[in-house]
Amino acid sequence: MQEPRHQYGLSARILHWLTVVMLLLTVPIGFAMTYRGSDLKIWDATTNTLYSSHKLLGFLILLIVVARLINNRISGTPPDEPGMKKIFKLAAHSTHHILCLLLLLVPVTGWVAISMLPALNIFGLFSLPAITSPDQKLSRLIFDYHAYLAYALLAVIAAHIAGALFHQFVLRDGIIRRMWPSRSSS
Repeated sequence: MQEPRHQYGLSARILHWLTVVMLLLTVPIGFAMTYRGSDLKIWDATTNTLYSSHKLLGFLILLIVVARLINNRISGTPPDEPGMKKIFKLAAHSTHHILCLLLLLVPVTGWVAISMLPALNIFGLFSLPAITSPDQKLSRLIFDYHAYLAYALLAVIAAHIAGALFHQFVLRDGIIRRMWPSRSSS
């Protein structure tokens, strides 16, 4: 297996894997809360905890993604590996750009929708600031867009993972090590 020549910086790797962990938490919580609340019509403390958790994690994901974008702007990103085929470069860059866009749009549409409902309270401890005026009818449409964008995000994440695994196990070019958390910073 080849060794990659360029690795992402430590802060980029930490923010990447923090995003992964947050998504691994918020996605199943999102499915559970909508199943309980929308499908089963169970509105109890458990459902409220799921909704609060989902809102808080979504807001944290938004903050982390903004931090990642700022970090990338300040620190830069490593250049493409020498010898990588143009089609793989295009696929990687396209996937990363779409991922970044969706990682911003999904939490923002959720935030807009809960602002319109309004349902900004988190665990009864604090409320997120409203970013739009209440409009319950329009909030339903925004929640639908939030869900469609979340499904699109999951599809692009699957493509991203498939690409990483393709590089690791088919091309065996070591690209996955550029973002792997266990490597020391170069």
